[in-house]
Amino acid sequence: MIHVLRDCMMVTSLWVRIIPQHEHNKFFTLSLREWLICNLQKHQPLLGENPWSVVFGLACWHLWKWRNSVVFNAISITTRNCLSLVRSMATATTTALADFDGVQVERGTKEKILIRWRAPQAGWLSLNTDGAYKKSTDEAAVGGVIRNSVDGSSSGFDDKLIPCANMDLIRAIKGILQNKWEVHLVHIYREGNMVADYMAKYGFDSANSYVSFEYPPPGLRKILMYNMLGVCLPRMILG
Repeated sequence: MIHVLRDCMMVTSLWVRIIPQHEHNKFFTLSLREWLICNLQKHQPLLGENPWSVVFGLACWHLWKWRNSVVFNAISITTRNCLSLVRSMATATTTALADFDGVQVERGTKEKILIRWRAPQAGWLSLNTDGAYKKSTDEAAVGGVIRNSVDGSSSGFDDKLIPCANMDLIRAIKGILQNKWEVHLVHIYREGNMVADYMAKYGFDSANSYVSFEYPPPGLRKILMYNMLGVCLPRMILG
């Protein structure tokens, strides 16, 4: 790490343009931990009126990005450009910090609310949907359930999303909304949308792209029962 941020010849060429000459010996001989702590605690102005701690932190960040650009993307950046970028970012950061100096930002207090799934009004159908993303495999899926207002009878579905097929999905949704029926779109928290959340995640295990269910999967029956019983789940929200 110390080689990437300080001792590499390419990186050293930047530091010698920033650090006063009488500081070179100490700057280039400290251990990694001492080097970081020492420089992050310095606040004397450098590169204009910018505190050294700000300049140092931003320089380390840009040097890390610079190194990755060279290694992984074969993109070379000159020392002069990197220095100019660090100077401009440090000035912008110092200005922003000065604007907020002494300003207290009000933070809302949190309160607990109870959330449950609510059945649709008489004569209506409820379509609950949700999406899921699995970072490890870079897969996305959607799922949902349609329920009536009488006995909560349901019909579920899940679908794996195909890369670049987002526009097809959006067109399909717009087509449904343009039919001659009345539609209300409402956002609900996950605690009131557990069935759709389950179906979306269930889609990752489906062999086919789109699957519809006349009967719920075994693992979903308990959640459906809780919905019918009106079981509430807590959630903390900003008051």
